[in-house]
Amino acid sequence: MESFYNIPDGCSKHNKCSSCPFPDCQAPMKDLIKRTTLERRHNQILEMASKKIPPEVIHKRTGLDIRSVYRIIQNGY
Repeated sequence: MESFYNIPDGCSKHNKCSSCPFPDCQAPMKDLIKRTTLERRHNQILEMASKKIPPEVIHKRTGLDIRSVYRIIQNGY
């Protein structure tokens, strides 16, 4: 299974990285870093949205495309 950004999510041991019970991760470090960075940015956008900051302002603060800001807010991730 892959996420929206084509980062693999899960492996042969478990189907979802976020709930994986195994300590020995098989995912490449590059993918883990990318996923962590995206999650941090999405959480930042969702936090600003929860404070009623308009998407246009979030777009300017983050430098992210306005459509992406709307998508992240709408999907909650």
